[in-house]
Amino acid sequence: MVISLSLYGTAQDANKNYGIQRITTEIQQLHPGISQNSIRCIFQDHKGLLWLGTWDGLNRYDGIRFKIIRMAVGNSSLSLSNSTINAINQDQSHHIWVGTDGGVNCFSYQNLRRVQLDFKKNTSLSTDTIHAIHIDAQNQIWLGSQKGLGIINAARDSLKLLSEATGIQSVLDHIEIRQILQFEPSKIWVGTASGLFLVNLEDKTVRHWNLSTLSDLHLTSLNNYKDSLLFIGTENGLNILNITDYSMSSHYLFPEYKTEMGSNVVLSSIVYSDSSLLVGVAAQGMFSFDFQTKEFSPFIIPVTDNQNQNYFNPQEEDVTSLLIDSYRNIWMGTAWNGLVRISSEPVLFKNFRKNQNSSKGLNDNRIWSFLYEENKLWVGTESGINIYNFETHQVDYLDKQSGLSSDKVRSIFKDSKGRYWIGTLDNGVNLIHPDGKMMQFSSTDSNAIIANNTVWNINEDLQGNIWISSFGGISRVDKNMKAKFFQHNPNDSNSLSSNTVYSSTVDQLGRMWVSTYRGLNLFNESSQLFKRYLHQENDSNSLSTNKIFKVYDDKNGNLWIATIGGGLNKMDLATGKVQWFTTEDGLPNNVIYSLIDDGLGFIWMSSNNGICRFNKETNVINSYTVADGLQSAEFNFGADLIDVNNNIYFGGMRGFNVFNPEVIHQSMLDAPLAITEIKTMQSGSYFDFDFDDTLELAPNDNFFDIDFSKLNFKQTQKEIFRYRLINYNSNWTIQPAGIATASYSNIPAGTYYFVVQSANADGAWNDETYQLTIIVKEYWYLSWWFRISVMGLAMLMTIWIIRIRFQRLKFKNEALQQIHNLERQSLRLQMNPHFIFNTLNSIQSYILNNKAEESISYLSKFSKLMRSILINSSESIIPLQNEIEMLKHYLTLEQLRFNHCFDFEIIIAKNLDLEFIGIPSMLIQPFVENAIIHGVAPLKDKKGQIKIDFQIIGDQIHCAIEDNGVGRSFHQKNNEHSHQPKGMHITQKRLELFNKSIHENKTIEVSDLMDINGNPMGTKIHFIINFENLND
Repeated sequence: MVISLSLYGTAQDANKNYGIQRITTEIQQLHPGISQNSIRCIFQDHKGLLWLGTWDGLNRYDGIRFKIIRMAVGNSSLSLSNSTINAINQDQSHHIWVGTDGGVNCFSYQNLRRVQLDFKKNTSLSTDTIHAIHIDAQNQIWLGSQKGLGIINAARDSLKLLSEATGIQSVLDHIEIRQILQFEPSKIWVGTASGLFLVNLEDKTVRHWNLSTLSDLHLTSLNNYKDSLLFIGTENGLNILNITDYSMSSHYLFPEYKTEMGSNVVLSSIVYSDSSLLVGVAAQGMFSFDFQTKEFSPFIIPVTDNQNQNYFNPQEEDVTSLLIDSYRNIWMGTAWNGLVRISSEPVLFKNFRKNQNSSKGLNDNRIWSFLYEENKLWVGTESGINIYNFETHQVDYLDKQSGLSSDKVRSIFKDSKGRYWIGTLDNGVNLIHPDGKMMQFSSTDSNAIIANNTVWNINEDLQGNIWISSFGGISRVDKNMKAKFFQHNPNDSNSLSSNTVYSSTVDQLGRMWVSTYRGLNLFNESSQLFKRYLHQENDSNSLSTNKIFKVYDDKNGNLWIATIGGGLNKMDLATGKVQWFTTEDGLPNNVIYSLIDDGLGFIWMSSNNGICRFNKETNVINSYTVADGLQSAEFNFGADLIDVNNNIYFGGMRGFNVFNPEVIHQSMLDAPLAITEIKTMQSGSYFDFDFDDTLELAPNDNFFDIDFSKLNFKQTQKEIFRYRLINYNSNWTIQPAGIATASYSNIPAGTYYFVVQSANADGAWNDETYQLTIIVKEYWYLSWWFRISVMGLAMLMTIWIIRIRFQRLKFKNEALQQIHNLERQSLRLQMNPHFIFNTLNSIQSYILNNKAEESISYLSKFSKLMRSILINSSESIIPLQNEIEMLKHYLTLEQLRFNHCFDFEIIIAKNLDLEFIGIPSMLIQPFVENAIIHGVAPLKDKKGQIKIDFQIIGDQIHCAIEDNGVGRSFHQKNNEHSHQPKGMHITQKRLELFNKSIHENKTIEVSDLMDINGNPMGTKIHFIINFENLND
């Protein structure tokens, strides 16, 4: 057990104490604090989370995080209608109802979004200041407002005054309503600024208590005790109504001032036990009212240090709101200083410091060393040594006035001969013999035993030698008081690594370890040399830093190393490999002053930010802070001790703490785990899910965070959790205390199981696990049915494509065959015997008339034409250039044949690349022949003109053949050539087949040319050819 220890002259009760936690806007560690320090109301919901109404916002608190809701500027319809919160309640659908200075608001518990209330009849109550909210068994909402008592029906479409809703006529329709309380089905108690009212819904009556029975009309609180007593807080005292006989009694904290305004103002009250009521009084603090004696007494809590962030004196606060939660925590909302949690807890860390009102206790709060012996505790301070007697509870002092070389004591050690060695900061070592004789040693002595007058640690090896660690190296003093000095030699790697020596430690094998500012050293007795252990860059198996305070070895062959800034190191003495533990693993700070093994499987460490407990088996770290009663966050090197009763002492700059590890183990209270928020990137947050539920997420909601907490509020900042997402990652993730958030990103579609475990009081993982099923849905186009459908459709499409391909190949083959046949027919037409015979006759006439040059020219053209026809007929596609050359030869010969009755012109667009544009062979000549024979040849009174125009548009050749001949009407009139010329018919078929094979089906356009009087003046033929690029 924790020893009964007092440095104030009397023994103290160590069984019970109050745990204090103050929460304000300024207390921001890993998460933001409360929205505002004026707490107006407190409520606990069905899951156990706290809701706090402040002057500036609504707060939801899970013991770790605050979710804050304020009025959104310019968009109050989606947020709070006003940020000043006066009342909070929850209906049967778990909706949160909030009374503000700007009306009543309803929030969905699922997403904390405001539910729009659409009342059939508008009433000013909906926007009035709401002081009280009550929810009855019918799920109706009773509102106490500045302007009267209103009721929202269960359908949430009607808000009416009491008289409208119930038919009960009373002044409650138009006076200020402050409290509403119901503990009987048909009776509603209403506290107002005009007294107390009882509304009887059964007999439709209203009873009123006024100044004739109440101490004041202005009610501030209503509390029911076992349906028999009604406690009525007012602005002038406390009233108690016996519900059985309606007898009333008034009670005042200060009866002598009951006629004075402001002396007995009750701000808040709550039933605390079967015999007491807690009462918050304006300007006077908090009191306890005894039911039996009818007396007030101050609510006494041992006053913590007023420099502590959790400092709380109930007599110095205006307690505006009170709540006792499901774990019996008392929550106090203050007018100006935030929220305070008070819980009755065992004393875990007894705190001892100088008593400013007594000269008998501890004389200095700056603690640097301890020594325990029999019935005495030696405490080294900045003002000498305090020697406490456990039996008499008296303190003796040893300082410079009584013979010490300095008051600044840094180490106290008792050797095997019963001698006391005392090291100081600035004036060497003191030695006190058993007979009381005192000696002083300085580094300037002729036979000095120390190398420097700053002495941090003194120890003894198995041979009885005394090792003195100083800032000038380490000295070993033998039984004859002869010293050997070990110091750093920069030219010798086997010398001490640094002259700044903090401590020496004898391990279980009797070896001496020396901790310095630049490395750890192991002394070899045989060689009198040191082996150095140093930090190596980029080697995680070396020390994390060279700055070492202290080491200790366990029975499992591990050396535990306290470092300055490098956290805790664990060295395997067999392999020399080192494992690091830092703040990333849960340490409160990376400066470790002390190491103490409690024999229960834990190492206790003091640091620059509190103390912590390290589980050697699981590596779980539990941290403790000033909120747990520590003297301060900062402790001191060398101020550590474990006594014969297994009590551990740690000293710091503001006193020291004593605790028993077994008591702390037994005090840890477990509580169920709850999910407090699930945040997704797309859909926002969910607040109504808990473990054992199933959460379904859309495919694009696969980035999410899960917040969880234990809602006993006593250990939430210290709880250690680990979690994993089964089917995604089977490895556990351990989180340091005070975080309790799991984050996942880009989770594939599937079913997962989010599992959480907490560490128990031993730092081992609890067997109980909490599980949430999470289903991330697939995109519809990735689902199995869609894939099967796509595969089936793909198969059908493949079959269809193959079928179409076969049909196209068949059509193509047929088309090619048709084109080939048509080409042969076209060739036969172009090799027309009439054309050949007539042309040769014309050439013969030139010969007979001795026109040799002309005859030779025409024969040459004729032979070129015949050769072109034969060459072009052997190719399906020819260059446009070849076709135009053949046309020129043909037209020239036709001019000869028809005695030069026409002229011709061929127009070629500049952007036409004649050499690389391919068209079907023998395609244009039949149209030209038609223009000659049926157009210009019949002309009698004018010379014929034929114009052939080639243009390119896109990947198509537009060809126009225009003549100034007699036109089609001439032949129709004379009943000639009513059918299409065979050459044109064959060419049209070829053109259609060619265009269709490349997904076009353009017909030949033939148009008649007319003059302004409508008389025929020729014909124009226009057709399109899809060409091929011969350059590809």
